Amino acid sequence: MNASANSLASEIAMPRDLLHHATVTAYDFLIAGQLESAVEISQGLVTMFPAHAYFRRLLGTALFRQRKFRAAFDVVEEGLKRVPDDKELLHVRRAAAKALGMK
Repeated sequence: MNASANSLASEIAMPRDLLHHATVTAYDFLIAGQLESAVEISQGLVTMFPAHAYFRRLLGTALFRQRKFRAAFDVVEEGLKRVPDDKELLHVRRAAAKALGMK
């Protein structure tokens, strides 16, 4: 592989590295209870990758922990339109629905 091909390969790989870093950072904030930061980062991930179920689970969970049950429900409901059998999205949806008094 020539030098220009190596340069191109590293430019293509960088966004994946940044995506991984953003994902891990959002998860770490969620676990640490820094929910505003977790929501901010995961909202950005959902905006960039709306079909990615994991990002919706992360955002929905952070919103749920903030007691923003309607927002959590809506985020995971949209994810379930894309991935209807995702067990973790279903779990967050059930919890949010229960908190909202839905059946």
